[in-house]
Amino acid sequence: MRAKKNIIVSSPSLSGDRVVEFTKLIKEKMESGVEVTIVSWMPDKIRFGSSNYRMQLLEEMRQSGFYLKSAEDNCEHFAIIDQEIVWYGNINLLGKQDVEDHIMRIQSKEIASELMEMTFGNSLYNYLNNF
Repeated sequence: MRAKKNIIVSSPSLSGDRVVEFTKLIKEKMESGVEVTIVSWMPDKIRFGSSNYRMQLLEEMRQSGFYLKSAEDNCEHFAIIDQEIVWYGNINLLGKQDVEDHIMRIQSKEIASELMEMTFGNSLYNYLNNF
């Protein structure tokens, strides 16, 4: 809720309830100009669940104003706030939770930069210049 510029959420899986909850939670921030990017697998990369339902969730998020990036090689579990605060662990932030899930908060521009480079690759420079 303290984000001022941007939020990146990387979540390999998506759950309808979690997406709706997150969208409601972040709506006011987005309206104030905070850019929110969601990184997830494309529906055809997931071997379980309905790819049509995942596509519907992604489309609803796009229509709500989220920027979407499809993961191609790997999809980690993290969130980055304002290119400095990192939440990292095995929790699917937009997917189903498990009792054994864990996450840690780290304040590090270097770690945030490494995760963004791993996720956005060569487009990192262009991505960062949008903020």
